[in-house]
Amino acid sequence: MAAVLRYAPGAVLSHRDAAALHGLRPNSRRDIDVTALARRRQIAGITLHQVRSLHLDDCAQVDGIPVTSIARTLFDLAEPLRRRDLARVFDEAERLRIFDLRAVEEVCERNRGRR
Repeated sequence: MAAVLRYAPGAVLSHRDAAALHGLRPNSRRDIDVTALARRRQIAGITLHQVRSLHLDDCAQVDGIPVTSIARTLFDLAEPLRRRDLARVFDEAERLRIFDLRAVEEVCERNRGRR
């Protein structure tokens, strides 16, 4: 929560840390992934992912912590994870019955040009 508050308003926990918070995969990295709007200054211990916009459907809250939605988290993990590891995360989302293909497709549509 502290990392998100450092970049508030409009910041959310994201990527690997969002996956851990959603229960999709553990994360042992020391730095915390945060996605924030507009240009912000890097802070030690936080991996900042800057975006021009973040759709409301891409945001959620878990235990009061602003976090990317399941679909946005899966989308964001496509860059840092190996294909095999990403497949495991998708499998875990399916096992937990929180996977929504349509929501993932909508995230992809909103973020054309990203891998």
